Amino acid sequence: MQPKQSAKPFRHTRRLLDLVLAIGFTGCATYEPKPLAPEKSAAAYDARRLDAPELRQFLELQLGRELKTWPLKHADAWSLETLTLAAYFHHPELPVARARWQATQAAELTAGARLNPILSASPTFNFDAASAVSPWKPVANLDLPIETAGKRGLRLARAKQQTEAARHEFFVAAWRVRSGVGAALEELHFAGQLASNADRRATSLKQLLELTEQRQRAGEVSPAAVTAARLTHEKAKLEHDLARERSATAKARLAEAVGVPAREFAELQIAFNHWTPLLSAAELAKLREAALLGRPDLRAALASYEAAQLALQLEVAKQYPDVRLGTGYEWDQGANKWQLFSLAVELPVLNQNQGPIAEARARREAAAAHFNALQARAAANLDSAIANFQAANARVTSQSAMFDAVMKNTDAALALLKDGEGTRIEVLRAQLESLDVERLSAEVTHRHWLAENALEDALQQQLLKPPDGSAPAPPNSLLPATATASKP
Repeated sequence: MQPKQSAKPFRHTRRLLDLVLAIGFTGCATYEPKPLAPEKSAAAYDARRLDAPELRQFLELQLGRELKTWPLKHADAWSLETLTLAAYFHHPELPVARARWQATQAAELTAGARLNPILSASPTFNFDAASAVSPWKPVANLDLPIETAGKRGLRLARAKQQTEAARHEFFVAAWRVRSGVGAALEELHFAGQLASNADRRATSLKQLLELTEQRQRAGEVSPAAVTAARLTHEKAKLEHDLARERSATAKARLAEAVGVPAREFAELQIAFNHWTPLLSAAELAKLREAALLGRPDLRAALASYEAAQLALQLEVAKQYPDVRLGTGYEWDQGANKWQLFSLAVELPVLNQNQGPIAEARARREAAAAHFNALQARAAANLDSAIANFQAANARVTSQSAMFDAVMKNTDAALALLKDGEGTRIEVLRAQLESLDVERLSAEVTHRHWLAENALEDALQQQLLKPPDGSAPAPPNSLLPATATASKP
């Protein structure tokens, strides 16, 4: 028996394995569980506030100035600009889009990873070995895979295009957040106008009902006139209640658009700054052309198509087999034997990767069809939005002069009546006529804004901004840490 000789090959093999394992597992990541707790996330949403110190820091950072008062309570504090920033801070849609962006960035690491070398061990036992010689023959082989035809570069390029698509989708999500805030803010403004108009109308009709009842008691009018006046007053009260409900619903919708509980808007003062730019037909045509080439959703679809095209190129490259270069060591009954070189390659005789190539080609065609359909829908939406916007501009221009004339005539009539040249009933009727014109004007203005909002959504960019500033793009602090902060 020669135990020392028998143990020798295993000592060498064990040391080699220990060295390989030590190198291979250095720097490995560890798993950390992170369970979701629905009760905690629900409590976190309920705890969101518009007077949180963190929101103040965020607003000051993005506005580039110190907020002199906090919480913001003066009339011009909460505007489209600040509410949009608050939505960027609170709204849950941006974290979802950002997480998807980060996932594609992580996929780039996967795509760019190189293949690891392969170490294999295959000990054998010689039953016919001499008694003085160890029957064990440990064998170790090391293979180095080599990718051919530029597969790694294609894989990495495809992953980068997928990241680019996710980046543009993040800005699409940011636009949806901003658009939602603007739409909810305008709805709240219009609902407030209706409620105010309905309140004053109900007050005037109540006074008119009281005067009609007095005249009926004096025998000047019939009971039917009183009934008609009472029904008109009841209708006005119902319209007032409906307008208040609409205003409350609009506040809840604005809270949802910002991403905070509805209670945060219960007593909040909000500024409504509405400003419409004068855009010529030539300017609108340029905006349309730019949108059809640069809308974030179109650029995302274009990047997805490029990723599909690179996927097809990668499947074509997979027709060319990878190569495995290797070397090996064998301890053969006291003799050290090295296998200097080995070459292994897959023979593509039964499968030339035709199936995956056909799938990738079909996915590329689907991506192209998706982009063409999306661009066609964008063109149709732009044409419709531009036509509605131009019609709304013309309607406001033509009707504003009529409204001004009616209001001047009504004001003149009221002035004469208040000077004693008319009755109280005539004064009230003139006021009611003025309120009718005011409500009609508010509705025309609201429809004009709807056309403007539709144009902005078709362009996917802010077009209608107040002269003193605009709602910003998503701040760089909201972008993934490793992402490029450039805007689409």
